[in-house]
Amino acid sequence: MAGREPAPADLAELNAAAARPDLAPQLTAEGAVHWHAERAVPAALATVARDAVLLAGGPLLSRVKECERPECSLLFLDDSQARRRRWCAMERCGNLAKIAAYRSRRGGEKLDGKGGPDRPAVEEP
Repeated sequence: MAGREPAPADLAELNAAAARPDLAPQLTAEGAVHWHAERAVPAALATVARDAVLLAGGPLLSRVKECERPECSLLFLDDSQARRRRWCAMERCGNLAKIAAYRSRRGGEKLDGKGGPDRPAVEEP
């Protein structure tokens, strides 16, 4: 991701999507916000494209990172205080990476249902 220039065709597509009408907030009688558009999917894509343009052209781009878990391809905005976040989400990839590191330190244990030094075997139905 870092250091790669976007292809001109990709920029053109992003800019075209960002130029379309986006979702419009509407206030209901109950005071809730409802998002409205004549064509909801293109409008939602326009909203996302505008956010991407503003992110890519702004000061936060350096904080966009790629998840360090090899099986994951998600990007995330590192909003941690120390700017040392490594995974898209702790619940998703961070936990799996920590489990893999633990098992590696313990000799490559796997959760295969056959038990291990700290676990009884799991009976299969």
